[in-house]
Amino acid sequence: RATLGRMFQKKTAQDGAIDSVDVVQGEIRAHVLGGGTARGICGSGLIDAFAALLDTGKMDETGRLLDGSFRFPGTDVVLTQEDARKVQLAKAAICAGMQTLLSHAGVDESKLERLLIAGGFGTHINPRSAGRIGLIPPSFAAKARAIGNAAGMGASMMALSRAVLKDADAASHACTTVELAANPVFMEYYMDAMLFGE
Repeated sequence: RATLGRMFQKKTAQDGAIDSVDVVQGEIRAHVLGGGTARGICGSGLIDAFAALLDTGKMDETGRLLDGSFRFPGTDVVLTQEDARKVQLAKAAICAGMQTLLSHAGVDESKLERLLIAGGFGTHINPRSAGRIGLIPPSFAAKARAIGNAAGMGASMMALSRAVLKDADAASHACTTVELAANPVFMEYYMDAMLFGE
């Protein structure tokens, strides 16, 4: 049985991993990398899956799986109640962190023009699903764009251009650290973000 605990054993999704999930005529359908039988699920598939569970009423906004677990049809891949709780804690922290940074900067959420999602994991996330489960504020979904390996690209640009290196150095000195652990604003957002759904 494949559960969330096994998802992080591999750094990247491989053949046999459910990488995306859709709802077709009220039924949850999974896409498997490489075709064939699903043997596990990757991060992008997990986010889609919980969005689909919400859309089909198989999970409520508190994160309770109505049948206690969900097995993808025709596979041994199962999402458990424990999986739902782990996702709930992680997505609440990410969303609350974003909201806390905006609050600290004095920027209203409605004024955000775009959200850039970097990294291998972020490249494959469906922004609609991320907003649906509350991984990002729902209003950000339409403004989100994946930009791939931004760290690698940035490092390459700095290695090739003194002007870019100078700009990056200036930007680093303009940054401010916002501690979240004991931040009352973060804790307030975190509690609100514990619920699934828009």
